[in-house]
Amino acid sequence: MRAIPPPDRRRPVHRSASRSQRRSVSRSEVQQTFTLPPAVRRWIGRLLGACVVVGIAGGLVWQAQAQAWFALKRVLVEAPFRQVSQETIEQTVRAHRAASLWQVDLKALVADLRGLDWVARVQVSRRWPDALVVRLWEYRPVARWGEVGLLDVRGIRFQAEAGEVDLPLLNGPEGSERRVLDTYRLLQSQLTPQGIQLGQLVVDHRGSWRATLEQGVELRLGPGNPQPPFKRFVDKVLPRLRPDLASLAYVDLRYPNGFSIKPKGAP
Repeated sequence: MRAIPPPDRRRPVHRSASRSQRRSVSRSEVQQTFTLPPAVRRWIGRLLGACVVVGIAGGLVWQAQAQAWFALKRVLVEAPFRQVSQETIEQTVRAHRAASLWQVDLKALVADLRGLDWVARVQVSRRWPDALVVRLWEYRPVARWGEVGLLDVRGIRFQAEAGEVDLPLLNGPEGSERRVLDTYRLLQSQLTPQGIQLGQLVVDHRGSWRATLEQGVELRLGPGNPQPPFKRFVDKVLPRLRPDLASLAYVDLRYPNGFSIKPKGAP
C-alpha cells in the first residue's frame, strides 16, 4: 500500500512586474489624474484674466476715491509766534501742496520752514483725513552778537531782521557765544541790585574782557576770569565812583590791588 504524499500547501508564486514597468504605470496614472481637459484650462485662464482686470480697475477706482478722501484741505499752525507771520507760514506750505495728504514731502517742507527768519525748530505732521499740522518754535533773542547776529536764551547765534532792539551787545571769538552769554548773566546778576545795567561785554582773541555800563563807562577787566576784578568793582570801586560814573571814560581794573580811571575828554 503506497503512501499518498500530502498536498503542497505553499502559495503559488506570482512574478511581479519589473521596477521600470511600475514606474511607467505610476507616471501614467499621475498624468491621467492631474491633466485637465483643454476646455477647462481655457475657462480657468479666462477667469484669472478677468480677476486681474477687475483688480486693476478696482485699484484705480480706490486710488481716485482715496485722493478725494485724503485731499489736503486744511493747514493748522500751532505756534505762539511773534516774529514769523501766519501769512509767511501759509505761503511756504502752499508751495508744497499735493493732490493728496500722503503725497506731501514733509522733509522738504520742514527744511523750507526751518529756513525762515526767527524759526528755531519745526515739526510737521499729517492729521487724517485732510490736514497738515505745523508746529513752530521761534528763537527768543536775549542779546545782540557782533554787528549783525543775535543770541537766543541757549547761547545759539542766529541771524534775522531784528531792526532796532534794546538788547545788550556781546561779542567774542567764534564758538565763544555760550561762554560770553553765561559770563554776562553772572556779571549782570551782581549789578542788578545796584540798579545798573551792562550794555556790552566783549572778549577778544587773547581772552581779555571788557564790559561797558549803560552810562557808557568801560570796565577793563583784563585776561582770564573776569569775575574777580568785576566783583572788586561792584564791592569797592562803585560806591566811591557812582556819583561821577557818567563823567568817566573807563575804569581800569587790571591792577591786583587797585584801579585807575580816565575822565571823558581827558587826553
